[in-house]
Amino acid sequence: MRATPSGLFAAFALITALLLSSPSLTMAAGFVKVGTFGFNWEGIHNGSRQTAMGSADMAGAQGPSAILLNTAPLPTIDGVDVEYGRSKLYLDVDHETMGMSASWRGLQVNYVRAQLLTDPMLIRTAYQPEGTGEYFEMTSEMKVLGASYDIGQHLEPSGHLAWTIGAAWRRYDGSLADFEYGESTYDVGTSLRWRVNHARGWTDFKGGFWVMNQSGKSVAFDERESSLPEASRYGLSAESVINSRHSNQEMLRVVVAYAEANYDSYFYEDQDHLGAELTALDLVSVRAGNNSRLGDSNSWGVGLRVARPFMGPVALTLDYGRFDTGWRWNEMWSARANFRF
Repeated sequence: MRATPSGLFAAFALITALLLSSPSLTMAAGFVKVGTFGFNWEGIHNGSRQTAMGSADMAGAQGPSAILLNTAPLPTIDGVDVEYGRSKLYLDVDHETMGMSASWRGLQVNYVRAQLLTDPMLIRTAYQPEGTGEYFEMTSEMKVLGASYDIGQHLEPSGHLAWTIGAAWRRYDGSLADFEYGESTYDVGTSLRWRVNHARGWTDFKGGFWVMNQSGKSVAFDERESSLPEASRYGLSAESVINSRHSNQEMLRVVVAYAEANYDSYFYEDQDHLGAELTALDLVSVRAGNNSRLGDSNSWGVGLRVARPFMGPVALTLDYGRFDTGWRWNEMWSARANFRF
């Protein structure tokens, strides 16, 4: 499909930002000789809930997309989750996430594929500031497959303790004009949760530490070598539930979270993430956050969870989030279906 003039301008603005922030593409354009290689949208689009919370609730990440941030997600009820998310990056450029996860007796397997969806675009570089008049395809895709296990259930059978350890395989693939790249790496991590019961509910204290791209591999790109960004993340969160005085019905749920990401590269600055979530009647959620990954970006969002007796073991979750990139507000929506065993 041939891009419109407004789409061309948007694509050019996006590519310019990528050339400044993603050195793998910068090398292809001839701006620098060597740098760090990585999926430029990593740490931004991690599901609508995380997006709305500034990607802060890494320790309590939920659903298949949890594996994008947390290599060892905390255990959930046995079952299968399917998730789809889409984000409008800039006019004719979208970001799509699809994933599936399965949990059984403390074992959890997650798979996610994240990719850009773009029209053919006109590209200007330092060598050809006016462009060549040709339209090029741009692709960028990341796949993550991970497995984790809760060893806490064996250490503290009453259910107060959950302690997961996990590992994930991560694959990057993409192309820009005539340049192509691709490499595999791995992540490892651990997460911990301690539950404290009180008269009308419970409070969970969660934390975790995860490291990504630990293969030490480099990628040949434009006849130069660039390395995958080795990142470490840690997160802390508290989640408290208050039930009705007269029944076990959940009335209110509050989550506050903080996370930090550190990259072993001078191309990426350390990132701070803050977020909060308020859920009423286990039905409607309101969220807000701040993410320094995007230059002190604010975000907000809402969620709706539908799980009623007539639906049996199936629950449906719909989430929407908006975040500020500095030049415009971007939005992301996602849908997740849960089937419990």
